[in-house]
Amino acid sequence: MANVDYVPPSHLRQAALRDFGQILTYQDAGYVSPKAYAEALELAQGVLEEKKKGPKVGGQAVEER
Repeated sequence: MANVDYVPPSHLRQAALRDFGQILTYQDAGYVSPKAYAEALELAQGVLEEKKKGPKVGGQAVEER
């Protein structure tokens, strides 16, 4: 074992899209169409924005400081 925590493949893919989505083509990223790739990029960037907002308290996101 390499003593690293398990990370689901979907999380790795979202991180790659978040970090490298602007330099990859849809084919490089393994998507069958530009539309599917654009949707995946939007989702990955949305996940990043939600994480920046921080945890939700009482149903509303709290901004990190």
